[in-house]
Amino acid sequence: EKERIEKLSGLFSFGDSVYLRIRGGGTKKNTYVISPRPTRKAELGNGIVQYFFKKQLSRVGVPYVSVTATVNSHAFAFAPITRKPDDKLLATTGFWPCGDKEIVALARKITKNAQTDEEKMNALLTWLLPNKNIKFGGQVEGSRYGVKRTLRQRYGQCWDFSDLFVTLCRASGVPCRQVGGWLYEQCGHIWAEVLIEGKGWLQVDPTAGMGCGSDYIPYLTTEDGEMPIVYLSKPKIEVLGKKSATNDSLSRR
Repeated sequence: EKERIEKLSGLFSFGDSVYLRIRGGGTKKNTYVISPRPTRKAELGNGIVQYFFKKQLSRVGVPYVSVTATVNSHAFAFAPITRKPDDKLLATTGFWPCGDKEIVALARKITKNAQTDEEKMNALLTWLLPNKNIKFGGQVEGSRYGVKRTLRQRYGQCWDFSDLFVTLCRASGVPCRQVGGWLYEQCGHIWAEVLIEGKGWLQVDPTAGMGCGSDYIPYLTTEDGEMPIVYLSKPKIEVLGKKSATNDSLSRR
C-alpha cells in the first residue's frame, strides 16, 4: 500500500490552500475546525472560503489537512445568497461542452415546454431519471467518461450524470455548478445545484432525478468542473441534530 501511494502521489501537484463551502443546505453557515491551523483565510464570495497553510501534516510523503466540519443540511431547501446569475455559471468548460450544437439541440428538445429556470431544471431531472435515457452503471467505479461519450454509450455513474446535467442546464441558460460530498451512511457522491434568482442555490441529484434530502452532505463546489482533491480515508459522520416530522433538517459533523 505504501509503495502504491508513493507511486500515485508522484502524479499530483499539491497546493497550500483548501477551498470549502460556507453553506450546506438551508440558511445556517457551515463551521470548520482544521488541523494544522490555517495561517489565514479569505472569504471569496459566491459561498466559498479559502484557507491557507504554511505547513501541512504528512502521510507517506503526501501533505494533508484534517478537517472537522459541521454541515447544516436541510431537505429540498434553498441556500440564500445575494449572487446574481452570471456568465461564469453559464460558461463552456473542458468538462461541460454546453455550447456544442448537439448539446444545445438536446437541451432545447428536453426543455421545449418549460418557461422558467425551475421548470427547465425539473424537465432535465425528469429526463435523467434512473435508467430512463441514461443507465446507471458501467465497469469503472467513479467513472467520468465525459458528456459526449456518456450520451453516446447511454450509461455512466454519478459524476457522469452530474456532468451531463450541468452541461444541459447551462445549454438551457440555467446557471448551475457541481457539488461533491457524501451521502449519509453511504458513500462519496457528486451532484449539482442550480442558482434560482431571488431564492438562492437549490441542490439536486441528477443521478436520482430529484432534489436533495437532508442525507446529502456537501463539502466542495466547482464552477468549471475541476475538483482537485484526494481524501485519504472515509469521513466519520455524526448526526448532531435530529429531524422532526415538521423539520427535515440535520446538522452533521
